[in-house]
Amino acid sequence: MNKTFNIPTMKKILIATITFLLVMTGSMALLAQPGGGPGGPGGMRMTPEQETKLLEDSLNLNAEQLVKVKALNEEYAQKMQSARANAGEDWSAMRETMMAMRQEKDQKLKAILTADQFTHWQTMRQRMNQGRGTPGTPPANKPEKPKKEKGKKGGN
Repeated sequence: MNKTFNIPTMKKILIATITFLLVMTGSMALLAQPGGGPGGPGGMRMTPEQETKLLEDSLNLNAEQLVKVKALNEEYAQKMQSARANAGEDWSAMRETMMAMRQEKDQKLKAILTADQFTHWQTMRQRMNQGRGTPGTPPANKPEKPKKEKGKKGGN
């Protein structure tokens, strides 16, 4: 059996394989860095603009609510970024701080939204945290979005 190899073709295959491996390695390195994955580290963090858009679309926010929600999201994004920067290696303390900030933010959000909107947001967030579905695309048995009520504030 006489096998002949075409050297120029083998070089092309070798170069293509090396290029592919380099691209894949670089992609994996980017995803491994903080903020490299979808939505930030852990795939959960949204920008204030993304979170505002999600709430606007999912909860049918009126103009007044939209302004307040945007300001709230920007305020807490800055607070959380500062907490992450100052946490150092103490992840458990950072987690406690983040949870306290989230509860504080929820109380302020509850004052902006109607009761129906806030309940809908809690359900959406719980589903997102469980990794089920995509925000804004509820399962078939999910209740309808709350109706937009101009100027009405919730809060219990």
